[in-house]
Amino acid sequence: MPTATSYFGYALTNLGPLTTTFSAAPSCATAANVLYYVNASNTAEFYGRPSCSPGPWADACYPSGAALDALESAYWAAPTRAFAHYYSPGVACPAGWTTAGVGSHVASAPGALTGDGVFTRDPWSLLRQYRDSNATIDAFLPLVDVYLDVLDPAETLVFCCPSGYNAGVYGRCASSVAPLTSYSTSDICFVDYPDVDYVTVSTTVDELLTVNIVTATATATGDALTTSVYSFTNWYHGEATEVAVASLVPAVALVHQASDLPSSGVSLFSGPSVLLTLLLPLWLLIGVATRARMVIR
Repeated sequence: MPTATSYFGYALTNLGPLTTTFSAAPSCATAANVLYYVNASNTAEFYGRPSCSPGPWADACYPSGAALDALESAYWAAPTRAFAHYYSPGVACPAGWTTAGVGSHVASAPGALTGDGVFTRDPWSLLRQYRDSNATIDAFLPLVDVYLDVLDPAETLVFCCPSGYNAGVYGRCASSVAPLTSYSTSDICFVDYPDVDYVTVSTTVDELLTVNIVTATATATGDALTTSVYSFTNWYHGEATEVAVASLVPAVALVHQASDLPSSGVSLFSGPSVLLTLLLPLWLLIGVATRARMVIR
């Protein structure tokens, strides 16, 4: 497992081993959808969710679901900083899920990282839509970078998503549901970070994009973070046809070393062909504003 416990404001949590294929309870297949606003052209790029009050969802429907529910509950009771969970040693995607990407260190080049699938995507593509010639963008470091950067040299990372879902760089998997114009709810949830509760590090991605990477420094005893609901149509300045409503699930992040792999019987790439259709809330914050107002999950 990674030795780091935090990175750029993310609290890193190992939810324990995942060495056998997890299967969700039958009731998960009929659970209600949890919906988010996404880029209609790429459902893995999301803008936020309508509600600031997600409830427990993971128990019996997600690996170590009770532990993940507890993390969620603690976060929403006193929002401080985003958390990133993983499973180590983790060697098996849940039933009905498939590998969305694999990342690791390059043995012949110390410090270098390599990957395929979601780990080859441009992590800043969503932010490029919001930049202009006179502004930089505040954003949390994409989760794919967080996970890869904290890997120990001998470790490999696997992202799992439900079959047919689109994996994204902020650690979620998406399946489009409907265009925005057919969805009745028009709210979007934000969390506001007071200036004293975050710091930024400016980085030049390329000649067209500069990003202030946000590190949340808020603590349970520090200034309270606040959540607010706004009109999505007033906040979003593009065309309604550019936005869709999608179901999102957090990716299952597996971390293992070569010695953790079984000789047979368990596959990194998928479980049995039973698709988990529970639509789980996303736990990740993403910044798309020019200050520390962050769109919630």
